[in-house]
Amino acid sequence: MDVKAHFRSITQELEALRDRVRNFSVATPHWPTDGEWKESVLRAVLKGYLPSHIEPLRGFVVTPNRGSGQIDLLLYDNRKPVLFRNGDLVFVTPDAVLGIVEVKSKIHNRTGLREALGSLADDAELIRTTRRGGGDVFVGLFSYQTNLGASHSEEVLKDLQQTANGRRERIISYACLGCSHFSMFWEQPPNGHTTTDYNTWHSYSLPDLAAGYFINNLVATVSADSVENNLNVWFPAISKELHKLGSEAFKPA
Repeated sequence: MDVKAHFRSITQELEALRDRVRNFSVATPHWPTDGEWKESVLRAVLKGYLPSHIEPLRGFVVTPNRGSGQIDLLLYDNRKPVLFRNGDLVFVTPDAVLGIVEVKSKIHNRTGLREALGSLADDAELIRTTRRGGGDVFVGLFSYQTNLGASHSEEVLKDLQQTANGRRERIISYACLGCSHFSMFWEQPPNGHTTTDYNTWHSYSLPDLAAGYFINNLVATVSADSVENNLNVWFPAISKELHKLGSEAFKPA
């Protein structure tokens, strides 16, 4: 199987769906905003890969003391009870959450990046500090387009590190900025060596592959056993470390 070709097809699928939905705005005089399509397109693609008991909707996470902000893509286990569901909107408790994604149509600059990362980290912290058992959740930022290319990789890594503010609960593990810029948090080094304090973000230049890496890492996080046993099918054989742009270590408070 040519996994790289498959990853490129994911990018093409996202772009085709994006353009198809946005084209309707021409014939729809009351089209709300250019970004209204962003969650539905990613959700449609994800449904083709996720097990049937994992649903990607939008919604809120509710705890006894407070609730999250509205989460663009809330992945939850539908075998768990929900507090409320109506269409693609759901209210759940933290134990049902498997992942959260902030979705942007375009990140224009670092100000926009920091704002997106900040709200996502706030929700991640709420979920992680109130969720009991079941392992970690997927926390990612996905932007279809960006003005922050490979030359801004160092700044993106700095913003990821500063957003965490020294607290593991605020770590954003994955960021896909456009078709080619991907960042990932590694608890252990990617070379397979074990260490207790690696905890480092890496950024990569992956032309037309970034969306594939983001989506497959999402699937791997929420369905770890199956993906872990078939890594050569889910990810390219050639390591993305060959395309690493830089790294930034997590600094505990």
